[in-house]
Amino acid sequence: MPSPILAIDAYLIGAPPFLSKAQRDQVGDWHRSMVSANPEYTDAVTGAAKAFVLIGDLNVSAAGMAWQTIIPDLLEQGHDLEFNVTKEQVTAVSARWIVAVADTFAPPSLD
Repeated sequence: MPSPILAIDAYLIGAPPFLSKAQRDQVGDWHRSMVSANPEYTDAVTGAAKAFVLIGDLNVSAAGMAWQTIIPDLLEQGHDLEFNVTKEQVTAVSARWIVAVADTFAPPSLD
């Protein structure tokens, strides 16, 4: 359950208070296409995924923190979704995707 403030924010921009699985998938597809189209964004997401593999936390490295800073930029560029989304909703979908991407990386060997 989101906080009352987040629910009000969603209401004010016409976003659903909760995203259904189909809506999460749509936001995820949009997010991936935007990130894939920009090498700087790709680096940020890759850095966060690698930080998750190495340390278990998306936000512990400079690269790991960058993934959150691109979300307002992505929202400012606009989207073709049939519904509005909040920054928090996109952040949650992005974090899920980064954790999924992290499964494709193997930690480096220290031998």
